Amino acid sequence: MDAPQAPPWGRGDMRLLNFGDPAAVEMVTEYVDSRITSQGVDLYRHDGIPPLPFWNANDESERRGISEMKHVEGLLGYWDELRRRHPMLRIDICSGGGSRNELETLRRAVPLWRSDYAYETTGMQTLSYGMALWIPYFGTGINTTDEYTFWSQLAPSTTTTWDVRRDDFDFETARRLLAQRRDVISYYYDDYYPLTKYRTDNDVWMAWQFNRESEDSGVVMAFRRPDSPTSQMQLKLRGLNEKHVYVITDLEGRVIQRDSGAKLAATGLVLDLSEPRSVAICKYRKRR
Repeated sequence: MDAPQAPPWGRGDMRLLNFGDPAAVEMVTEYVDSRITSQGVDLYRHDGIPPLPFWNANDESERRGISEMKHVEGLLGYWDELRRRHPMLRIDICSGGGSRNELETLRRAVPLWRSDYAYETTGMQTLSYGMALWIPYFGTGINTTDEYTFWSQLAPSTTTTWDVRRDDFDFETARRLLAQRRDVISYYYDDYYPLTKYRTDNDVWMAWQFNRESEDSGVVMAFRRPDSPTSQMQLKLRGLNEKHVYVITDLEGRVIQRDSGAKLAATGLVLDLSEPRSVAICKYRKRR
């Protein structure tokens, strides 16, 4: 006898609410609304599972995509109704491991947990590199005071997952890194320029720049990945005034280079990282 099949909106122990069903939308709207009201909720987090297998399981052979269309329409309407009833409600979207970071969702919510692929450094760098191009606000977790990992996890919103109960926890380093992070992330809303190609390989460098044109200042972040044989990199900076002279320092204030905007655009900022798996964070400002 054949094993019983999971229902179309279920797989094993997993179930997905069918937002394509108006009755289901009405039910969940009233339920969540009642919890928001009774418990004074200000921030609503919508999490879930990747929906594509469920959509496909519900489609008729000649109507591929209809379940997805109805589901998305119902889900967006659900969020809109919650926000209509609670105008100050903020929505955090982390559904399907960050797979709903698309334009209509981002009109209504922000991904405070951008992906379940959260702590591997190369993956974190590539997420920051790509998301900074078009997503105005996102978040992730920081799980260590190791500097290479810490800076790989950069995001406008971060949650520390440190175990501060440990006797060997380095509070001094944690305080320093968090203070530096606040300084660096303040540039996130300025002009963003990738300085290397997008690569997932571990034998390369990855770098980007945030430039604040109004103050003639900015930040450069460069990562020498674990298998990279290259100890030096020249990064051509962008958005600078060619006639101005810029002073480039590390986060401790030590001067790395002084050059004109024209030279930094043509020849570039020269960075030396003698060890693989290391990071350089540089600030620059027009010389007064």
